[in-house]
Amino acid sequence: DAEVARVIGSVLIDPHPAVRVRAAQALGRLDFPEALEALIHVLDTADRDLREAVTTSLLVHLKRDPDNAERLMREIPESRTRKLGLVWLFGKHRRGGALRQLLRSLADGDSEVRAAAVGALAKFPLGKVARFIARVLADPNVRVRAAGVNALGRTQGETWAEPLEQMLRDPDAFVRRRAAVALLRLGTPRTAPFVEAPACTPDDLRRLRMFTSAGDPDSERLYKELGFNVVPHSATDLVPMLQAGKLDAFALPPLFAQMQELYKLAPYMTDVRWVPL
Repeated sequence: DAEVARVIGSVLIDPHPAVRVRAAQALGRLDFPEALEALIHVLDTADRDLREAVTTSLLVHLKRDPDNAERLMREIPESRTRKLGLVWLFGKHRRGGALRQLLRSLADGDSEVRAAAVGALAKFPLGKVARFIARVLADPNVRVRAAGVNALGRTQGETWAEPLEQMLRDPDAFVRRRAAVALLRLGTPRTAPFVEAPACTPDDLRRLRMFTSAGDPDSERLYKELGFNVVPHSATDLVPMLQAGKLDAFALPPLFAQMQELYKLAPYMTDVRWVPL
């Protein structure tokens, strides 16, 4: 009953993440306004697993009583985290007024919300939303432009090849890199000249600017003796240097590169026995 929904709703702030997720899942099965309200009030959670469970349960309520669910969501105070939660929800819902809500979010004053809205729109059939996503290629925020480039890179054919080619001249190196990867995904003949080939051999790597730790002079000396163009820097400078276009390659175990999401900045992995693990 409603009291059960209130009790389970209070568990959404339990200190144990797994318990919070189970509570969110249970609230999706309870057909009471109290369950819906409890879910809406934790849309601002920073816990990704909990937000996933919350949005999944909210989808159940949206299907069950769309008018009431949308009315309650319109009453949510407009904090950044709650707006992000709604964007995530509408990206999963993709029915009713979801598209309209996401298009509205593209004009939000918060760049994080705009970038999230682009990612959510990319889950729709791209033939339907690509023209809206293309507008963000002129956004003043780097992250939003990069999100638009990534989304258009998932389209088919050459329709969006020309706008992506123009992004190769973007003032930000990170956006230019994403545009090159997007053009590679399109794989059309006209895009081939704009995309750098991956480095497949040590000789290919010698033409790149390679990161090495500034605290390891022996490795730096060895690299230089073998003809590599190394750029010594602190490990904390790796991501900023890649984003600024001042580095092209780095040698790291694949698991570490995945955990740090470095593949977003350096999309190729060379199949060479490079360093011992």
